Amino acid sequence: MKRNLKSIVAIVLCILMTVPFFAMATTAETSSVLVEVPAEPTLTSDYVLYAADATSNAVPSGVTISTEVDSNNGPTSVFKTATSGQKTKLYTALANGGKVVWVGKGYFDTSGNATFPATTSPIMFTANDGTTDYTSRNDDGSILYMSSTGGNSGQYGMYMLGASYTYECDIIFKDIVILNRLSQSQLNNGLVSPTITVKSKMVIDSSVEFVEMTGKKGYYMHVDSGAFLYLHADPTGFDGYTGTGTIVLGDELKGSVSEETFAGFDGYIVDKDGKDFFAVEEPDVPTIPVRPTATGTDKIYISYASSNSNG
Repeated sequence: MKRNLKSIVAIVLCILMTVPFFAMATTAETSSVLVEVPAEPTLTSDYVLYAADATSNAVPSGVTISTEVDSNNGPTSVFKTATSGQKTKLYTALANGGKVVWVGKGYFDTSGNATFPATTSPIMFTANDGTTDYTSRNDDGSILYMSSTGGNSGQYGMYMLGASYTYECDIIFKDIVILNRLSQSQLNNGLVSPTITVKSKMVIDSSVEFVEMTGKKGYYMHVDSGAFLYLHADPTGFDGYTGTGTIVLGDELKGSVSEETFAGFDGYIVDKDGKDFFAVEEPDVPTIPVRPTATGTDKIYISYASSNSNG
């Protein structure tokens, strides 16, 4: 059985005109890039400095404190940091980046607020040198930072907040406890809660833990305009966030972070791709375009050859 050529052409044209209007299409809403996120800082320097507070009870038994950065520096002979006169030596030692291992109590400066200047490569604050974790812990593994009567106890291998610190360098916090040492009496007397200010790039690794003497966090994170905070640890570790910079939340925080945690922050809160971290992605939804109807006298004629056609 044959069909004449005209009939075949008419059928083909009809199919070509009909199929596109019924083809299935899918669309998905994708959030746009709000800000270009630079690569997260990583430690590139091999330099290691063991450090602690200046007082004798600031280090574990058997560890001595030195006022100089010298060849004796190591786990049992640490550089003292917590006086204003030591800051210049510390800045000089870390001018090209490096790792600070807090063997004892990690006061950066007890004399008041301090600013860590820019360095040529990132620095890291940690309590773990790859061999030993110097963090004070109870037998059950919990953090030892306070006695049963509310006094100081342990606190080794911890970065202590008693003043406000500003970082102009790229810095990484990893395998360390951030401790707010402000007492209730200090808070009652109106001592301003400590603040960490980021002026370049800061990484808070997922291994970072937070504790406070009063049971109240009372410390804040401020991200300056143009600065980046790469946050992988529990965001509620800080009492609040301020500034107009950019907070980059890690993928591991998806689904477990509330936007309310960042109330008062006026900058961007994005994922590693620079997209709104809290944007709701619309699911793929199939759409079927409506087939237009013929208007006026427009018609399509289709003819079929009869079975006994000789065409």
